[in-house]
Amino acid sequence: MGFHLTLWDAIRVLGIAVFIPGLLVWVVALASYFFLRRQDHKKSRPAGVTSMLLVIGLATLFFGFFLGASNAGTGWSLNHGMLSVNTGFGSIEVPAVKARTRWVLPSGAYGLAVRVDGTSTGDFQAGHFRLNNGQSASVFEWGHYPVLAVYGSRNLILLSSPGISELPAALKIEAIQFPHPHVANVPSSDVGLYFSIFVGIIVVALQIAMSRYFAPRLPEKVATQVGLTGTLGGYAPKTLALGLGPSFATLLGVVTIMVSLGTPSSLTLPLSFVVIQSILLFAFWWLFRMNLSAMKSSPSR
Repeated sequence: MGFHLTLWDAIRVLGIAVFIPGLLVWVVALASYFFLRRQDHKKSRPAGVTSMLLVIGLATLFFGFFLGASNAGTGWSLNHGMLSVNTGFGSIEVPAVKARTRWVLPSGAYGLAVRVDGTSTGDFQAGHFRLNNGQSASVFEWGHYPVLAVYGSRNLILLSSPGISELPAALKIEAIQFPHPHVANVPSSDVGLYFSIFVGIIVVALQIAMSRYFAPRLPEKVATQVGLTGTLGGYAPKTLALGLGPSFATLLGVVTIMVSLGTPSSLTLPLSFVVIQSILLFAFWWLFRMNLSAMKSSPSR
């Protein structure tokens, strides 16, 4: 028995809010394109600007999808005398023979006071939390169901989901049937952490290589902004402009690795940051190409 969030449930947890930024970028892209077509700006680049915004919007939608999908598979299960809980920020196993349970009130001493790490939105909470009574707890709560406190591991566990009312009785039965449950000694996989480190190094290397490629081709003043009409602005020294890409890539790489340290076996969150890194890589390449096009069309600049 047990309950785990499906992919659809996980996406519904965060709701449509995670997709709104991407949709808004698409609206701006289409609006700018039709505006430019109507104004007939001969010197503007509506197709380039619109394409760039469409790509950013699509990548933002993918980021929202990965963010929601990161909660897929979270939940709990009871099999062969072992209660397994996946909060999305770590998994916990408690032998049924050692488990002790009691029903608690979600608004009392066992209410969630501070989120240490995890997800908390609406009727869904999963991760590590500090409770009103000062205790730390691993939490998986979904929907409006009774809250069951489970003792028997290092941390207190709070569970609330469909089927939770049957868990106390099931634990007692499993404790009798499996007095010595087999604990699978499976080494934890750090594939997510290794993936984050690998991608971080690759993206920084690509940004540096791209900066070196464009360095002899760009003018001494490089535009760092592009208006919706395709006009360039925000001119900065070439050295500064070429250093932005590697700097942002390094910063995001560090953030990605720090996130992966919390869930080293998960690939979902690192993949969402890969989307952002891809956006930045494409954005700087496109920006430098726009500068080259402007330089060729205005040799006097």
